[in-house]
Amino acid sequence: MKRESPTSQRKVRSKQRALQALAMRSQGATYTQISGEMKISTSTAWALVRDALAELKLQVHEEAEHVREQMLIRLDAGLAAIRDAIEAGDCRAIATMIALDERRAKLLGIDAPQKHEMIGLQAVLVIPSDGSEPPTT
Repeated sequence: MKRESPTSQRKVRSKQRALQALAMRSQGATYTQISGEMKISTSTAWALVRDALAELKLQVHEEAEHVREQMLIRLDAGLAAIRDAIEAGDCRAIATMIALDERRAKLLGIDAPQKHEMIGLQAVLVIPSDGSEPPTT
């Protein structure tokens, strides 16, 4: 069975309809209003908006992954540029290496999540200076 091309007329029309429904929804239209304007059922209007949002979410995720990869490449280049100084014991180069490693850990989600405490209506971030786990209440 032959696969339908992503640029087939039917798929292009379907994407256009989903984008139209999403545009209407983002301008405040209800699903009932979208269905009336587009001459489709309310459930179809909802599905079109859902599908357009899912596609948008995927595109944003892919773009973020691309940016993350580019940043990691720059971090690698920065580390390579100071490798000799690190091996020679240069304190500034070592501090830079630590900063690069911290950034890499954040980009890759390696760091443990920070804990927050709620006090009344204010949130207070607790970061122990000795590196131990924050107290729990």
